[in-house]
Amino acid sequence: MNMKEFKIIDDGDSEFSVMGTWTTATGAGFAGDVNTATGTNGANKATWTFSGLLPGLYRVDATWTSGTSRASNAPYTIRATAGGAALSTSTINQRIDPTGAPTEGSR
Repeated sequence: MNMKEFKIIDDGDSEFSVMGTWTTATGAGFAGDVNTATGTNGANKATWTFSGLLPGLYRVDATWTSGTSRASNAPYTIRATAGGAALSTSTINQRIDPTGAPTEGSR
């Protein structure tokens, strides 16, 4: 995949959806807004849906605003189809800053 060809789906785009209780804050994050799940029982879910992807390998990046009130075990799951079997799941500690190269200036 040519790294100059990429698609960003931000929490303000129509391909993003949430389930549960979320709070939106402006003035921070990519495109100037951040969504934060309220509560700690795991019922809150966020979904980014990519369509029209050709078969191949893709790099998936995520970013968050770290803090002591954030999840230490947020699951990120990749599925080939909405509601389909999980291809991969990673557990992320959002209490610490994200690492890696920034995408479009966001980390």
